[in-house]
Amino acid sequence: MTPVSFRCPFCHAAVTPAAEPSVACAACVARHHAECWREHGGCSACGEGAPLRRPPRPRLLAAALLLAAGVASGLGVAALVARPAPTVAGYIELARAARARGDLAAELEGLDRAVALDPRSEPAHRCRALALRDRGDLDGAIVELGRAIGLDPRSAMAWALRGSFLLERGNTKAAVRDLKRSLALSPSLTWAQARLRAANGT
Repeated sequence: MTPVSFRCPFCHAAVTPAAEPSVACAACVARHHAECWREHGGCSACGEGAPLRRPPRPRLLAAALLLAAGVASGLGVAALVARPAPTVAGYIELARAARARGDLAAELEGLDRAVALDPRSEPAHRCRALALRDRGDLDGAIVELGRAIGLDPRSAMAWALRGSFLLERGNTKAAVRDLKRSLALSPSLTWAQARLRAANGT
């Protein structure tokens, strides 16, 4: 019997729960690779922070409550992202909440603010690359991941994402190079292993 696979909403690669560590969201049941769930800090589909059968993480619950309070008061997601955030992490949280609600413009605006606040923040550039890809700017996402890698050459997730995006672009040789580098840094990135197999045609 063929194992059931899902599409991870964070990295967009297949996730097979029977064959690799995975996490399902308690709210929307979206299945993620375990490392993608950790990297995003919760569900990248709906923005919730609670895995199935586990309590929500306080930081994400606080972000959800802040978002709910803003929406309830009529501010909307874009207005919340436009509010000053005290840290890069604060802007990233608000951008993730905007993404979960489908407001890609507010997501990108929040990440632009995060990068402006700290141009040397690898997570801000990496998250901005995902936002650019979601808006259809694959080339811009690849460039942004190059910046992230330049800031932190040990970011296995940045190497893996760029390899995955290069594979989508059709640049197999560069994709294989980046995916191998990612796996050298973090051999447990199972979705990167799957993308490398796809790049090698196996």
